[in-house]
Amino acid sequence: MSTTIDHTALWADGRYFAQVPVAGKITPPPETSSVEEIVYSVAKQLLGDSYKLREGVVVPKDADGLEVYRILTQALPVLSEQSKFFWERAARTLASMLATAKYPIHAQTSHLVFWWARLGGINGPTVKGTSKEQLSEFTRDGSCVEFSWVIPPETDPTAPCNRKIRFGIDPFHPDLRTRLAGGAVTDYLWSDIGGMGIVSQKGGKEWRDLIEKWLFPNLESPEQVVPGCTYFVGFDLEPSGSITLKHYYMPPPPDPNVEHAFKSATNRLTSDLSPFKPICAALHPSLVQPLEVLIDFLANEGKDSGLLFAMVACDLKPLEDNRLKLYLWTPRHTLKQIIHNMTLGGKLKGPKYDAAMADLTKLFKHLFPYATDENVELRPQHVIDDVPDAYAEEQPGRHDAGLLYYYEFFVGEPNPYSKVYFLMDFFGKNDLTTAQSVEGFLREVGKPGESGWFPGDIARACPHRDLGARTGTQTGFSFGIKPKGWDVTGYYSPEVFRAAEEAEERSKKLSA
Repeated sequence: MSTTIDHTALWADGRYFAQVPVAGKITPPPETSSVEEIVYSVAKQLLGDSYKLREGVVVPKDADGLEVYRILTQALPVLSEQSKFFWERAARTLASMLATAKYPIHAQTSHLVFWWARLGGINGPTVKGTSKEQLSEFTRDGSCVEFSWVIPPETDPTAPCNRKIRFGIDPFHPDLRTRLAGGAVTDYLWSDIGGMGIVSQKGGKEWRDLIEKWLFPNLESPEQVVPGCTYFVGFDLEPSGSITLKHYYMPPPPDPNVEHAFKSATNRLTSDLSPFKPICAALHPSLVQPLEVLIDFLANEGKDSGLLFAMVACDLKPLEDNRLKLYLWTPRHTLKQIIHNMTLGGKLKGPKYDAAMADLTKLFKHLFPYATDENVELRPQHVIDDVPDAYAEEQPGRHDAGLLYYYEFFVGEPNPYSKVYFLMDFFGKNDLTTAQSVEGFLREVGKPGESGWFPGDIARACPHRDLGARTGTQTGFSFGIKPKGWDVTGYYSPEVFRAAEEAEERSKKLSA
């Protein structure tokens, strides 16, 4: 059933969204200022006179690396219990990752105040849903946020700004347990009021507007939530304190009975990418060529790859930096098949690709040491018994043991660039083993860092349990080809719902 939500009324609800004036450009205090002085200065610049900060908070210096977060926790007012819940369960993870990456103090403050003011409210209710419509499929426990960091292969993890922090939210209404319309969410966060002077408006959101209009041409209002569609809003956090948005659409599966207003130009789980030709031409004519390369691969060398369209995304960036990204899912996952799909059956070749595939093979061997042959299928290394029942009988996707790829198109580039996502909450043995495997790979390719730095960083970001207990925090790890080389990215869930459930279970045992 379709829903139309009054998003404007939601943005005006002070329980979930701080009501602040339009903020101007932040002027960072001098670097000689104390951490507390910087935090208060930036927070006051962002909030103006709308909220009174509690003064005189006392926080131990370098309090487990979370000094900025702990100052803000005491200084900022509590908007609601929902806001407090996601500040404690999710924003803390973000704070730890920002501190680990050694972002400047003013940037850490800016990003955390933005979360407090704008993002807790789109994380949905504090109680886990029971139906597929009430659960995100981007995390193992159905919660809405997934954090990630891009890890440069050469940067020392003790250096300033040593990795890029990002996250995505599958936006849900905090009261209704229903999805919010992704376009309406992006419109708000990109606006002067919603963006608080932090969200970059460079380049506009023309691509996102064109994609949504193409995908759902009969939509009567951007506030309508398309039944069966998953929206995902991405946030790239800059060391300057600014944020760049990304937008994702996972359209519904095919439905012959769908209402006219919600008929889409394409559906998930199709191998036919020809519907993307008009939108590629509309975004920029040069995007048609890499699409044709991908279509040709799926029709010929990749006809047995099992790749099916899952999701489309773009950045909200200037034209020269923007990307159109097509995500494809497959149940097939030997090393041989992965290299075949990453190189489009050898269409993408040359020294850069040879070197990248050699390093991808090293990563694969570290993550899956049992796969001693390139034809060995990946398999879950643990009992998967916690996938929500709502997904058990549904079409394949995130909650099945498959692989996800994306192929990104850049303006003026004749070929797509590929990335493979290893869904480690399904294929991993446990989160600790995965982290140790990643560190082993990074060490092999020459990345600096003391032994244990990578598992330690994750443990500090997600301290709610022993990483060796199971999988679920390390949701994925990816390897992507870029115009200048390759990069790797780790994806993490704070397990908002599962952590809360386990905390309640421990409390009951202690009081029994």
